[in-house]
Formats: sequence, structure tokens, C-alpha cells
Amino acid sequence: MVRQRLSDCQRYGKELYVAEVQQLLRELETLCTLMQTVPPYPWSKAIKAGNAAGSKVKYEVDVALSQEVWHLAFSDDNRQAKEIEAIIELATELAVQSARPSLRYNRAQGAVYQDFAREFEDLGAIDDLQRMLHDYNIEMNGEELYAPVLVVLQSSGTGKTRTVLQLCTQELGLYTCLRPSDDPRVVSAPPADRAVTTFLSHKGSSILGPDESIEAATRTMAAWLSAFFEIFADYCEGVVKKSKLNISCQADWSRFPAIIAEELYDGITPGFHAIRTPTPSRSSHASNSSDKSVVIDDSRRPGPSTVRERLLSQILARATGLKASRAFPTRNTDSAGHFDPSAETYAFHMAGALKRLKEIRKGMRGLTFVAFDEALSLGRLRLEALRRLASHLRKLDFWVLLLDTNNKVSELTGESARLASTRLDTSSNRYRRLVPPFHILRTDIFLQSEPIRSKYLQVVGGNRQVSHMECLRFIPKMGRPLWNDSSWEGFQDEKGSRLFRIPLQAILEKLLSEHSIASLTRRTPDSPAAQLIALTNQRLPLNIVGIQGLHSAPSFVETQIAHHLRVVVAVEVDGTGIRSWIPSEPLLSMAAADLFRRDPQRMWGAAVDTIARLAKSHDLNLGESGEEYVRTAISAAVDFAFHKCYRSDIPGIEDLDPRQEDSIDLPDHLFVVSVRDWLIQLLGPEPFADNPELDAWSSRRWINFTHFGVLGQAFKEGTPLPRTHLAEAWVRQIAFTGSITQPKWDLLVVCLESDDRPKLEDLLDTRKLCPILIQVKNRDEHRPSPLARLEDLGASAYNSEECPTGVLSIYISLAAASPKIEYATRTLRGNVKSLSIYVGCNEHHPLGIFRQPSEAQSGGFSSHKAAQSLLGRWTGLFKIDIDDHVGHFLRNRFYFHANNPEHTAQVVNDAVSSTNDATQAVSKHSTQENLTQAERNAGNVAEKSLKRKILEPENAGSKKPKKRKTVGRAGQAEPDKKAKKKAKANAGVTGK
Repeated sequence: MVRQRLSDCQRYGKELYVAEVQQLLRELETLCTLMQTVPPYPWSKAIKAGNAAGSKVKYEVDVALSQEVWHLAFSDDNRQAKEIEAIIELATELAVQSARPSLRYNRAQGAVYQDFAREFEDLGAIDDLQRMLHDYNIEMNGEELYAPVLVVLQSSGTGKTRTVLQLCTQELGLYTCLRPSDDPRVVSAPPADRAVTTFLSHKGSSILGPDESIEAATRTMAAWLSAFFEIFADYCEGVVKKSKLNISCQADWSRFPAIIAEELYDGITPGFHAIRTPTPSRSSHASNSSDKSVVIDDSRRPGPSTVRERLLSQILARATGLKASRAFPTRNTDSAGHFDPSAETYAFHMAGALKRLKEIRKGMRGLTFVAFDEALSLGRLRLEALRRLASHLRKLDFWVLLLDTNNKVSELTGESARLASTRLDTSSNRYRRLVPPFHILRTDIFLQSEPIRSKYLQVVGGNRQVSHMECLRFIPKMGRPLWNDSSWEGFQDEKGSRLFRIPLQAILEKLLSEHSIASLTRRTPDSPAAQLIALTNQRLPLNIVGIQGLHSAPSFVETQIAHHLRVVVAVEVDGTGIRSWIPSEPLLSMAAADLFRRDPQRMWGAAVDTIARLAKSHDLNLGESGEEYVRTAISAAVDFAFHKCYRSDIPGIEDLDPRQEDSIDLPDHLFVVSVRDWLIQLLGPEPFADNPELDAWSSRRWINFTHFGVLGQAFKEGTPLPRTHLAEAWVRQIAFTGSITQPKWDLLVVCLESDDRPKLEDLLDTRKLCPILIQVKNRDEHRPSPLARLEDLGASAYNSEECPTGVLSIYISLAAASPKIEYATRTLRGNVKSLSIYVGCNEHHPLGIFRQPSEAQSGGFSSHKAAQSLLGRWTGLFKIDIDDHVGHFLRNRFYFHANNPEHTAQVVNDAVSSTNDATQAVSKHSTQENLTQAERNAGNVAEKSLKRKILEPENAGSKKPKKRKTVGRAGQAEPDKKAKKKAKANAGVTGK
């Protein structure tokens, strides 16, 4: 039929022929759409979006098509059938090639809808959110809280939207999405409410500020809220009548929000159902209380989500009319004839409709809320106006929920929110505080759901043996819900390694961006520090300094939360403090390790440079004992070990090829490596010289960790570390950092005993797991007889009788007077062998991984000087032995003094400068192993000066400190000032 159509058109000239071929392309597009190969939107949108991904833009397709069609159809008078077939083939090829960039989008979008429609797992989050709303709603009757506005604040992929939608089944609420992007490459669910977004969102055209007045912003938000109250009240009253509910009955009232949610949100995405299981209220008691039908007849119910669309259309129509009406609100003019109603006036106008919603409940406990997803699309002024309007509706059981992630955190919770009203000014007598954000969204929720939970507990408890491959199946279920989405399998054309059809490159693109990854993989990485630290953070628990005090510019931690998946831990009620952390997410850490292990020298070199730079700017807190330095070293060492052992099997970063096969096997560089290879990279070959026992033990132990996690409890003799913790560490591919009160050891790496390298199909025997315990010290007083210090390190922290394969203990001193490595063994209870290694290093002789590599090592850091600089910071400034207040002052960058903040900041800057000068003076002698006493004291002068100046500011008073006699090395009192002056005079010295 297609051939006949083209043959007929050839008789009537070029124009008709070309038009027919283009019509054929459109029909092919429709056909491909039905076959789920291209997205269902016009060619202009599909091709306009795909240029960056390598597709042809529309005019290129048309020109190429026209040229080929004219050539084939009119090159001669004898047109053959094969020409028609060639035209059809060409048209089909052009259609498919142009749609190829959209192929991935359509697959991914369909998978996102499928994931969104799954049954909700984190029921605890709904309970927490509902409890928080009701608790603060009671407080709204007082005068302490400013407005019923709650920010749902958390990193991307943690389930904010689903949690709020599920809340709609418990409370009366309207959810609307203000996502502004119309880029068809962006996959998301649920879809944006574009008409609402157009009405409510505002972007100022001026670079210096918005071009909308606060009065106009207030009027827009007031019109929409007023329309929402009116239309939603009418709708709820209609549902009560249709469903024949007796709202004064608690059983019927508890069903009411669920009925509303089913009507509004069923079908908001394909296959989505707000209620999948009977609600708690649909119990036997409730069903026996009334025989009346309380559910709307399905045969008369409108199609999926049409009720919500009609409701939003009515709200917009009413809001548009109110905004244009001169009678909204009651007109008040000043003496000049200007009309400038306040937020309180608008609130008075809309309170009547809101009271109708409250009266529908007939005294039953409940709330009404409206939720704005992607809330920062409203703009700063409209957010302020919304908060101000809500502040005048505090006692009407109404709440505004704001959801957002990929923006400046403090825009919702910090300075701009507090500046919206003088009542949020902490210096005002009428001070009111904001409601703190809700951020309690759990990780590992799919690991906690049955039957996965039972299987996992049996495996880590040692009651069930499964293969290493089966253990890997737990990994996508760990961390935020995002990693368990089936949409990752839609990225079939992605480059690089895979885990169960999940491309690790796509996981990294969620953490960073395609451009950032390309920048990181160049020969000279030039990515901003934020991207590199975000990547390194998935390997190391870097302590990023949080937001402290008032600020206006976006902070480093805000960028990490907004764009790099860092999780919010706590937000101060006034928005002046934000704390965050990185949870254990093995899939994300595996993706980061995949990138690092392809070229560890380049990647870790750039990472160490960035860590050193951010530590200097105080955006990173390195700690006081040097664990961060050692964590960096052992993480880098394991990557170098993998690279050395499996170098031939690891493609270079620039040589990544797509893996189209549906393999579930991991590449070798993401599975296990021997402890021996790891220790050689970490310490060098010295520990294995003349130590066949250590060589044999470490050659039969294997490690697989990709990141670190912090234990929440201290383990010691009497309460040893449970074996289940070792099994969990192996399955999660994690190493442990001890709690702050952990005695004897700081870091724990789990290894598996096996004569040969384990294979994925081998069974995991948790009885063969054993710990490697690492203790780190960086102070002079921690220079004991090394082997004496190690005697009980393993036995006191782990029950040796439960570890028949032996324990390895490593003691690392970062401030050793003379660098050396010592080795010893002893037998513990149950004839268990304890192996011990003492490693002494200092600023001038760092760990082996930071030195020039030996032949046994695969390569050191190109930036080993930066590593030495890092070690110098731990053994230098942070070694000062001062009280806790000043230590807290230094660690958290609180450059503030109650009497004179400017003086304190200057003192710190001067003291740090003098410390650096002293350190540079000492570094000139770095080739000497033993420094003279005078050289050692050079750095101490600045340290004492820093402590004295901070504790004794210049304006502290005129009272002179009491002189003390100091004791010299021989234990005798040194001469005082007069004695020194007299001695100098006798020697012919002026004394000046």
C-alpha cells in the first residue's frame, strides 16, 4: 500500500511526492510510538531536545530527506520499483535514527511510572510526618510559631513525593507539582501541572532582583489559595453527599480522606493507586457499624485523574478571576486612591471558605493541606507571600507543605524565610520561630520489606548459605529507594560496568552530571571541588563543615545536598544551622569505586589535592587523630591493588565500551582483592620482608570494601563485636569506623579466608570472616613500646574464640620520632593467632601509599606533596593541646569572640600564618631523620602563641598574668628575666 501511494504521487510532481513521503514519516512515527520506540509527542519537540545526545535536528532531517527523495524519484524518466523500496527504506531509517535519542527516554519514563506505581513501603515516614503536623498544629494555638508551613526537605530519591501523596490518604490534601522544565529528556513522576506552574511560578527578568513587587506576589498567591479553599470545599461537600458518609462518625470520617485520595490521585501516573490495601479504618468493626455504601459507584466514577484535572482547572479559573477582580478583597483605598491590601486583609477574605473545610469534619481531628512540589519555582517573593498569608490562618487547621531538593536549602529554611517578617527577627520582642523542616525519610526500606528481610537476616546470621552473586542482589535494595528502581535497566546503551543490568555510569550521572564525569576522566581533571568531593564522599566519610550562623551566599554543604545526594541530618529551627552526612549506599559507592579503579593515580591525586585545599579553607574538618588521613590511605591502597592485579581487564576511562549483554557478573576490579596486595600498596613491601607468616596469612585473606560506615556502639572485652556485623560488612562492601567512645581501635576492615580467589558462584561462609583492626594516633605521648601497645588490641575488641582464622592488628603512629615498621605474633585463647604490625610515620616520611612507589607497588600519587601537606595538618595545627572550647572553635570555624570578634579573627589568621612560617622553617630540614631540639621547638612557638592569643584577647583587661617559672629538660627551674638580663650584660650583650 505504501509503494502504491508513492507511485501515484510521483505522477503529480515533486511537491506532492515530497509531502507524501513526509506524511509517511509521520505515520511511521505513530507506528513506532505504538511499538514503544519513540515518545508520544511531536517531532519538533523530540528532535529539538536530542541534539546534545547526538540526534539530527529537524531541519537536517528534512533537507537530507528532500535531497534523497528528489534524487531517487526524478533522476530519470524510468522509475523502477527498487527506487520506491529504497525511498521507503530511507524514510524508515531516517525516522528511526532521528528517534534513537528518544528511545532511552521512553524506556526510562515508562519504568519511572512503573516504579512510582509500586506499593509504598516507608509507612513509618507517613506516621512521623502526620504526627509532626498534628503536634505543631496544637502549638499553632499559641504565639511561638510563625506560620503553618512545613518544608519536606531531603536529598533526591529519598521518597518525598510518595510520602506526601500517601499522606493524602490520611488527611485532606491537594498535591500539585510545579516542575518548570519542559525538556523531554527529563524523566519524572508525577508529571508537572503545567497550568498551575504557569500561574504560580515567577522568574524575575532583572539580574539584580525580581521584577515583581511584593504586593503583586501576595495578590497572586492569595487569589490561588482563596480559589483552592472555595473549590476544594465544594468538592469535599459533594463527595460527602455522593458517598453517603456520616462524617460525625469516627469510622466514616477516617475513610473520607482515602476516598478523596482515590478520586484525585488514582491514575496520576499510569497504574498508580493511592490505596492498595485496606486502610486501618476498614476493619471488621467499621464494616459492621453501617450497612450503607460509602464508596462511589465505580461505573459512574470518572476516568483516572480526570477529577483532579477538572478540580485544578476550576481552581485556576476562579483564581484568575479573583486576581483580576477589583473586589478582591474588599476594596480599601488610601488618601491618594491607591489600593494596597495587606496579607491580613486577604487572609480575612479567604478565611470563610477555609472555615467551611473545617466544618466539614464536624469536630473530628484532622487537617487540610496543600502541597507544592518543586516549591522554589514559586520564586523568593511568592514564597515569602505564601508564608505571610499562612501566618494569618494559623488557627484554622490548615497547612502548607513545600517540597524541593535541587536548589538552595536555605531559600526554604534560612535567611530569606526569616527576613519575610519582622516577627521572625530574633531581636524583636514579638519573635516567633519557624516550624523546623521534616527530613526523616528512611534508607534500606526495600531491604526491610518481606521476604527480602527474612532472607537477609538468615544470610548475615549464618543460618543460610548463599553465593556471592546472591549477596550482590541485596545491594540495589540498600540506601535510598531510588537505587531499587527498574528504570535503571532502561539505560541499555550506557557505557561501562553493570550490576544486574544496572549501568554504574548512569548511577554516577545521578550523583554528578554527564559533563562532570567527562571532566573527571580527562588527563588533567578540572572539575570543581564540589563534584570531586561528592565522588570522594562515596568512598570516605568526609566531615564537611555545616552551615553555621547567618549567611547569604550558597555554602559548600548546600551544594552537596542540592546536587550531589548528601543527606540532611538536622536543620535548626531558625535556619541558621544545617548538618548533613553520607549514608551507606553500596551501589553508589560501587559506581564511584569503578571510576577510581580505572585510573587510581589520576583520580586519587586529584582527590587528595582537593581535600588538602578544602581543609585549608575550613570547608572540611579533618579531625584530630588522623583517621581521615588513614581512611584516605587505605581506600586509595585498595584501588591501587585492584588496578595492579586486574589492570589488563580494566578498560581505561577514555576507552569505555558499551556492554550490551545482560550479564549479572561484576568485573574483577569490583569484587575482591587479597589483603597482601592491599598491604603492599598501603605500607610498601617492608612488612613482608623475612615474614613468611604474615605473607601466608594475608595471601589467603580477601577484602571487598568500597566505602566506610560508622558503628553506633562501642565494642570491648565483655561485649565483643557480633559476627553478624562482619557478615553485614561483607554483604554491604563496607569498612567500619569505630564510635567516638570505641577503645583500642579506630577502623575495622573485614576479610574472608579462602585458599584461592573467591568466585561469584562460591557460597559465602560467614564463619571464615575475620577483622583487621587499625588504631591511629598522632600525638607524641602515644609512642609506647609498639608491640606492647598491640598485645591486647585484637582480643579486647573481638572475641578471639569466634575468630578461628586469626586477627590482624595494625597500629599507625602519625607522629613517630623515627619512622619504622615492626611485626609480632602471639597466640590468643583457643589457639588463635594474633598478628600485629606497628607503623611509624611522620610528615616527612608518610605512609607507603603516599611515597614514591616501589616495584611491588603499582604507582603512587602524582600529588604526594599534597598528601604530605595533609599529614602535616594533622601533626601540626590540630595537635594543639588546648581546652575543649577552643578545640571546638578551631574545628568548626567559629571565628567569633564575645568581646571583640574582629580581634579574634585577626588573631587566628596571624597565628595560623606564623604556624605556617614555622612549619616551612622546619621543612627545610626534611632530609634529616632527627631534628634538633631547637628545630622541633620552632613550630611550638606559634602553637603556644595561638593558644595564648585566643584565650587572652587584647581587650580582656589590664591585669597582668601571674608569672610562672618553667622547668627545663633537666628538671631545674630556668632563670627569670632579671637573671637573664644580668647574664647578658656580663657577657657584653646590650639586652635589647
